[in-house]
Amino acid sequence: MNRVSGLGEFLEEIVKEASRRGFSVEKRSQRGVVLRYEDTPLALEVATAGGSIVVDAVSLGDVEEIFEDYEGDQEELRNRVEELLDEVESLGDLVSGLARKYGFQVEARYRRSLLDFRDALEDYIEAMS
Repeated sequence: MNRVSGLGEFLEEIVKEASRRGFSVEKRSQRGVVLRYEDTPLALEVATAGGSIVVDAVSLGDVEEIFEDYEGDQEELRNRVEELLDEVESLGDLVSGLARKYGFQVEARYRRSLLDFRDALEDYIEAMS
């Protein structure tokens, strides 16, 4: 399979699957796509780099936006944060698997990034109390 046409097909497939899961295309180029989850600042970035597909979780803005509707109830907030991070991780798992299916090497950075987000968000929740 031609690597360039394979990349286009791969990106089309992940965009379709992501839209079924509540993600929307924030940015798209010939080299990749950024998929935002719902109306949150959390997104999954999928891009080519040196012949590999890099999959990473990114923030597209102030993560404190997640907290705007949940002030006061820390348990509900923690549950919402976990739900958001789980959705991004789940899509990252799917994208990584599809990339391998298409014959790409995968550099999966999203799990480490999600752990960093989780730690930062937990610190923020603790500071709210």
